[in-house]
Amino acid sequence: FNADTGENTNPINIVFNNCKFGIINASRQNTSNITYIYNNCTITKFAGSNSTFNRCLFGNSYWDCINPFQNITVKECYFRNLASNDTNGDGKHSDGTQMYGHADTKVENVLFSGCRFEIPAVQTTISSAAVNSCVSVALEYNGASNIRIENCILNGGGYSIYASKKKQELELNNIFFDNLKIGNAKLFGTVYPKIADNIVMTDIIDQDSLYVSSVWNDGGKTHVIVSNDTGVDRVLRVVTGNSSKDFTIKACLGGNDLRYSNFDTPFEDFPFDLDISVDANADYVLCLDVTDGTSKQIRYVSFDGKPTYYAFEETNEGSFAALARSAALDLEADLTKEESDDLTVVDPIESFDTAVVPDTTTDDSAMVSDTVFNNQDVIAATDDRYEAANDYIPGLVMSGSCGVSAFYTLDESGKLTISGSGAMTDYNSAKTAPWYDVANLIVSLEIEDGITVIGAQAFRKIVNITELAIPESVYSIRSNAFIGCSGLQYITLYNTVTDIGNFAFNGAKFVECTYYGTEAEWNSISIGKNNDALLSCKRIYQSPSFEVEQPLDEVLMHGYCGKSVTYSITSGGRLVIEGSGDMYDYNSAKLAPWFDYAYMITSIELSEGITKIGSQAFRKMTNVQSVVIPSTVTTINGNAFIGCSGLNYVTMYSGVSSIGNYAFNGAPIVDCTYYGTEEDWGRIEIGKNNDSLLNCNRIFAY
Repeated sequence: FNADTGENTNPINIVFNNCKFGIINASRQNTSNITYIYNNCTITKFAGSNSTFNRCLFGNSYWDCINPFQNITVKECYFRNLASNDTNGDGKHSDGTQMYGHADTKVENVLFSGCRFEIPAVQTTISSAAVNSCVSVALEYNGASNIRIENCILNGGGYSIYASKKKQELELNNIFFDNLKIGNAKLFGTVYPKIADNIVMTDIIDQDSLYVSSVWNDGGKTHVIVSNDTGVDRVLRVVTGNSSKDFTIKACLGGNDLRYSNFDTPFEDFPFDLDISVDANADYVLCLDVTDGTSKQIRYVSFDGKPTYYAFEETNEGSFAALARSAALDLEADLTKEESDDLTVVDPIESFDTAVVPDTTTDDSAMVSDTVFNNQDVIAATDDRYEAANDYIPGLVMSGSCGVSAFYTLDESGKLTISGSGAMTDYNSAKTAPWYDVANLIVSLEIEDGITVIGAQAFRKIVNITELAIPESVYSIRSNAFIGCSGLQYITLYNTVTDIGNFAFNGAKFVECTYYGTEAEWNSISIGKNNDALLSCKRIYQSPSFEVEQPLDEVLMHGYCGKSVTYSITSGGRLVIEGSGDMYDYNSAKLAPWFDYAYMITSIELSEGITKIGSQAFRKMTNVQSVVIPSTVTTINGNAFIGCSGLNYVTMYSGVSSIGNYAFNGAPIVDCTYYGTEEDWGRIEIGKNNDSLLNCNRIFAY
């Protein structure tokens, strides 16, 4: 006790173990030397400061799970929100965690580590800005500093991550989102497009495997609690000392709006925390995601504490299994009898160290024996001699997803194989392809038929590949797809390719291109800038001997961009605007919801019924070459197409009465087809800095 200040200077910890709470409202301000510690507790909602949470279960109501203010640490906790299970929660804005600050309290010193969020979308209005999220840093009343969200799994929300501020003057410092896996249940997208300054996001990647949260033995059965956050059906293999069984886990629904009034799919019907049991009281349990023939270790539990190794059966895996078994037997021969008796053989599959969360399927107290959380690395041998044996096993080095239905494998020979169907993911400098860090080890690339879109920066700086065959199913090669592939000399393309983005092959040293199509078809391809090597190399035309089905064009993102106007972005690079009435106006502080995806959009499709094109609606869509303004449009607001540096062709109708300042600034318009008379054109109010529109070749049509 400090007699001068009257304060108790000794810190006090108040600890709650295995407790169940409703709503906890603690002090917002850090004015006390008391810290509250919650271990293995169930909590409906928490708001306050000076608290630590370890392995707790949050949610099960339509409230935000946790509103942190100061000195909050949350480790290995689980957030599951049943927002719309209660009619009182209809339309409530429910987040996993929301940090908004208070007039007298800034948000500071907040850590979320190793946590998991299953927060399906709950939308309050038709505006995509009013949706919920798994993690929301939405500063409204004060600033924030020293916030870190790391090593977590986020599944759901309108946007899984919201990181913004309502007032420009609020200061945000040292706010980090790092190493997050994002599931498929989001309604609109991963990150709300308007990201505040001083927020750093690294390693934000799509979830690519099943997730096993807990494993235990109970009365002769082994239980595995599994979730599927991905958008495809996945196969779980459970290996015990007595058996090996496969289970199909249904895909996680994407974009499902769980307002009570639209409650077609209850939370319980999502593939979260399913109890898979096998008739075995095993010494160990190995859980693998074996979807599409790939293998990824997702959980290992040893109940007896012995090291475990596993070799695939020869009947299932062929020559690889034979070599694996041979290597394992060579190791076993070097062991003493005592060491050999303690050895079980398993495959050296790369381990993914998952966040540990309580089991929630049996009772709300979320108490689980500590043995459940024994998450040893399956290849962590106590004997170094196993490493030598491992050198001889030509198995899988990496595998996972690289699109909604696209997958990759990289084997020890350096061959990267892309399989599956549909569009690949677009990557960038902040979100690199999963194989980017080992690009120098890749010596060959196979893209299998079924892939429709090759993502931006997908194969950036793979310098050791010399030849490339683009399959006939591909119709789009995004910008920078093969940038920096300095060894690339030979390429095969089909006449199904319709567009090749800017810099797609920049840095390649093409000698020859075999093209399955005619010269006229080649000339019809939209080829972006800085693809000189492809354009200037020797071209060999071959006759195609196939019929290609139209590729699927999947919706990647959708929402509202006007009171009665909707938008959708497709895997084919189409931005489709539909509905009736005016579009919203946007600006630098309030960007269009598709702004962060502008680089991948190659066409804008505006439906009849749209009456106004909003300010900055299509800002910096550099890959769009033409646009048709529908006949119902009367107004094109200022800056609508500003920075569209690839826009060469515009079609308009006589219904347009005004075009705002800078509407087409930066667009190198060559031709404008105008459905009206020259007199009609003269009546349009055209603002300043629209020189390219005024000076282009104008074609009057009637």
